Amino acid sequence: MPALTFHIRTDPAPTLVKVAGEIDLLTAPQLCDCFLALPDGDLVLDISDVRLLAAAGLRVMLELQSRRAEAGAQLVLAAPSPPVRRVLCATRLDQTLRTAATVQDAVALVQVAAH
Repeated sequence: MPALTFHIRTDPAPTLVKVAGEIDLLTAPQLCDCFLALPDGDLVLDISDVRLLAAAGLRVMLELQSRRAEAGAQLVLAAPSPPVRRVLCATRLDQTLRTAATVQDAVALVQVAAH
């Protein structure tokens, strides 16, 4: 099974999750379980170390965005790696999923929108 690792920081807000590895059909359930265990609220997802983002991973991210929006919270993808950026652009999801060039920019987007 391809490795997928997470580093989660909940304090200070917003919650920051750094994901590394490959997000595909095999690891998407693991990603979903990680997201379900997170506290409610705004979320920055650092995907700078994601080497592969397959359709199953896109589905999880869209579901996560929908759940956060229903709760009045935001999801911002931070620092997408070149392979992830290509997938987001090719699927036009770069226009649906909020992204920022860096983690700091993503945190700032969340903080500005919260005020």
